[in-house]
Amino acid sequence: MKNILRCQKGFSLIEIISVLMILGILASVAIPKYMDHQKEAQSKAVQAATAAGIANLNIAVANCLAIGAEISGIASNGTITASGGYRPCKPASTNLSDFQVTFSGQLPTITVTVISGPKWFDPATMSNEAFGGQKSVTFQ
Repeated sequence: MKNILRCQKGFSLIEIISVLMILGILASVAIPKYMDHQKEAQSKAVQAATAAGIANLNIAVANCLAIGAEISGIASNGTITASGGYRPCKPASTNLSDFQVTFSGQLPTITVTVISGPKWFDPATMSNEAFGGQKSVTFQ
């Protein structure tokens, strides 16, 4: 009888159940943390797109000012209106890889807003200042 018990190999039902319980506890802790990291990464991506929109606007304005033009307005598509008979300034890019931005407001304060992005992007909840999808920049 002792020889028969020694030859048996495998796991008992108690061992399998205890392993499954441990895996369940680990999953219940890990899944919410993963979801939080995913939301944080999405927020950072939107903030980065907003910052890139501001950088593109700053570069376009600087290029326009470098030729001596006086800026009278900035359209939502990034077109800069220059007065004083200067050639049209190069517009600020609104297409930023996965995202698209728009510009609004009157000089000296222009607001940059992320209006579209990847399929997880929701403009209703992410195109605001709290989420990082909208930011104002003031030119002096």
